[in-house]
Amino acid sequence: MIGISKSTLARHLSIMLTNGILTQRKEGVNVYYNISSDKITTACGLIKEVLIERLKSNIDIVNNIS
Repeated sequence: MIGISKSTLARHLSIMLTNGILTQRKEGVNVYYNISSDKITTACGLIKEVLIERLKSNIDIVNNIS
């Protein structure tokens, strides 16, 4: 589905749970994960914006070379 093995996904979820990034709740055989704080979502959005800006800047540099 997302291009990684189940064991890799389980390891990453475990790390994020241990470090308080995620919370989980169990309902029967299902486990549901949630991001523990809106601040984490905000931080990820800001990082995404910075990366997009840098990529656009790099594209402009490449286009100016041609």
